[in-house]
Amino acid sequence: DTTAYDLAIIAKACLENPIISEIVASNTSYEKWPNGREVTYNNSNELLDPNSPYYRPEVIGLKTGTSSLGGACVVSAAVIDGETYICVAMGSTKESRFQDSVDILDKIKAQ
Repeated sequence: DTTAYDLAIIAKACLENPIISEIVASNTSYEKWPNGREVTYNNSNELLDPNSPYYRPEVIGLKTGTSSLGGACVVSAAVIDGETYICVAMGSTKESRFQDSVDILDKIKAQ
């Protein structure tokens, strides 16, 4: 079983890698394959999407996921007052995982 702590440790390692941190911070990325096909990848992390009600400009990325044990999850990272915070929301629904994250980030900002 994976815990929120485990996911936070993995997230920290991802943020320390410049290539991975750039990828997980992107809302949309594009790629042109050798055969000429152009592909668009859209990040499912609504905290990164300026068109989402859950968008937070301080969020610098990470990952969404769903499992039978963990439910809908999101691991996010945000820079608030110069400090990087990692937030793990587990056991949510697809929509509430983002609201859970926003609630946590708002509490951090209110301190």
